[in-house]
Amino acid sequence: YMTRMRLFTIIAASLTLALNGFADGTVLFQNSLISAIKIYNFVTLTTAPATPADDLVVGLFWGTTPGTATSLVATTSIITLPDGNSGIIAATIGLPIPGTNPGDTGYFQVAAWYASYGATAAGMNACIAAGAYWGASGSTAYGFFGPATAITLGSPPPYPGTPIFGPPNETGLLHGFTITGTPELGTITMASFGAFVLFVFRRRK
Repeated sequence: YMTRMRLFTIIAASLTLALNGFADGTVLFQNSLISAIKIYNFVTLTTAPATPADDLVVGLFWGTTPGTATSLVATTSIITLPDGNSGIIAATIGLPIPGTNPGDTGYFQVAAWYASYGATAAGMNACIAAGAYWGASGSTAYGFFGPATAITLGSPPPYPGTPIFGPPNETGLLHGFTITGTPELGTITMASFGAFVLFVFRRRK
């Protein structure tokens, strides 16, 4: 009986290794409340977690060159959790990265933009060119990616893949970010006028 059990264990381990050798490496394309995606409102001058009503597409970019992520590998959307919290992306568990193996290193970035421009890299670029709402993890300037984050790829399902998001103080993972844009002059004028009226009103009180 013990001999059969050992043989079964060896065969199972060998099959797992063989399957991993023919399967793509994976990531867990999912964030959490501590890495929520937010959006800046130019009228109210406030920042809040993005919601499905903001009509955003969230894209995962990756590459093999250190610090660079240029290939769009997956897109998803923003959801609101049952408890009302938002800024969460619709998760893809065990997302395969084509042409890779478990244990390989990939370089990743996440961006979000208006879905009306299309869920493609060309759509994202058109959104940026129009000055519409856009944001990306690690970005320090509108329309520009920051350095991509190195992630060691995980095993295929049933494993969930390597998590790519983490809390703000954790290095080696992506973090939440704020979506912004280049507002039209009329929007800036209205926002400025509203802020001025509020200031005068408070002074009079």
